[in-house]
Amino acid sequence: MTARTSSRWLAALAALPLLVVPVLVAGPATAEDVSTGQWYLDAFHINDIHASGLTGEGVTIAVMDSPINTEVPALAGSNVEVQEPSQCVDESGAPLASTSTDLDGLLNAAHGTDVASMISGTGDGYDGQSGVAGIAPGAKVLYYAVSYRGATAEEGTSCPGPATIETALAADINAAIDAGADIISVSLAVNGSVDLSSAIARAHREGVVVLGALPNTGFGELALWPSAANGVVAVQAIEASGQAQKDPGTGIGTAFPWTTVAGPGVGILTQGAVGGAWSDQALQNGTSLATPAIAGFLALVLQKYPETTGNQLIQTLIRNTGVDDHDLIHDESIGYGIASATHMLASDPAQYPDENPLLTDDGNLPSVADSTGTGTSTEPPVDPGTAEGSIPWVPIIVGGVVGLLVLIGLIILIVILATRRSRSSAGPR
Repeated sequence: MTARTSSRWLAALAALPLLVVPVLVAGPATAEDVSTGQWYLDAFHINDIHASGLTGEGVTIAVMDSPINTEVPALAGSNVEVQEPSQCVDESGAPLASTSTDLDGLLNAAHGTDVASMISGTGDGYDGQSGVAGIAPGAKVLYYAVSYRGATAEEGTSCPGPATIETALAADINAAIDAGADIISVSLAVNGSVDLSSAIARAHREGVVVLGALPNTGFGELALWPSAANGVVAVQAIEASGQAQKDPGTGIGTAFPWTTVAGPGVGILTQGAVGGAWSDQALQNGTSLATPAIAGFLALVLQKYPETTGNQLIQTLIRNTGVDDHDLIHDESIGYGIASATHMLASDPAQYPDENPLLTDDGNLPSVADSTGTGTSTEPPVDPGTAEGSIPWVPIIVGGVVGLLVLIGLIILIVILATRRSRSSAGPR
């Protein structure tokens, strides 16, 4: 049984608190301690790629996360456009702030700032520090705040107000599509929902690549969205050695059946420490950092090959890990392999079919039919909010209404035809 088809797990998770994919914080560190925190720049040849003129310019990435501090040096001169208002509101009903300088409490901006910096960081830091350098600093980032801290650590994160975090995320995905996003990066792990499924399906139909961070802990069937949604690029985190990140509780590398690719996410330099100061730097771990890194890789490719479709971006992502244009071999730990910006840049994505290779017609939402806008899925959709693994009331009600209308139409047609025949047989009056 896989997580993609296990509605039992999805239903059980629907009752749990909604949690951001955790970033494991090592705490404030000295400049010497964090000197290795940008290992990904050399390991993935990012500096060389930037020197060649590829920085993601002309590409739009939508990022959805916690509030963000755009005043940190690495983001102060970046191309980040914070979208207002937030879908989440305070006790008075006013939208919560999307930007914040808080490092704790409801408006804690540490997570979102870390995530955005992996794409847009300029490399500037406080007082001569080497700040966070992003993968695609030339890309435009549309930033949406959708996740806020709960009153206690046990409450995790949420979207205060009438919106749930799922409906807020769905609304922001739709807004990002309307705003022209090419790529959507979500470093959150939430419960699936029909609204969220619909928004992701629309992204698939309109050629927008959606990336979701895998959970940082657990194995097999921890099916949290959007990473576990059909057709979404599910991102694993690796350390500098190339090994998948370890579950902090067991010390064993995390693994999920729907893992797509892996990217840099362990021992990464971040700016600001929860409960500390923004000038503090730390090495942190997590798929929350790997996911925007992969979004940045795709932006570099899209800049070089601007006619590439979203489906072809996913194709080139999974076919150019490690070596150029290889056969697909999947592993639950690192998916189709460690993403490679250099190998992708060396292979024109136009050679690949314009089809999302991650879509499976196994009942997982969003369905293939909804995601492609073609035909009817051969499998009933799996609803992430029901225990039986389907959305029985939706198709039954819709099908029943349609069937009733058809029946009424047939009855009316029969009556009309019978009347006409009666009049015809009677002749002129």
